[in-house]
Amino acid sequence: MVEEDKRFREFNDVLVEAIEESISEILGRRALEALYVGLEKRYDVKRDEVPYRIETAFKILSDTFGTKGSQILGMRVVRRLYKKLNLPLYESPSRSFSKYIENAKNALAQSPLDESAA
Repeated sequence: MVEEDKRFREFNDVLVEAIEESISEILGRRALEALYVGLEKRYDVKRDEVPYRIETAFKILSDTFGTKGSQILGMRVVRRLYKKLNLPLYESPSRSFSKYIENAKNALAQSPLDESAA
């Protein structure tokens, strides 16, 4: 169980990294900082809570950049996340951002433990 908790924390760290890198790359560091300010002021969501409130974070992006803009950002995050986790990515226009995240989390949970980490 402890190893599972560690994997979950690591997944959350990689997810936040993928979000920050993707948004900074496309929109710049100031836009990322503005996202965090908006999340905290409007929704009381802090940086470390983003993995648990991912839909709220992307609501702000959708409100700011529209549905298409937030979809583009979301897919950039997904591609980066899957690459960081070394997972195969099968894109589907009908799959939601949260479904990609859920699938990645499930794939990580089902993968064998790295014996060198034990």
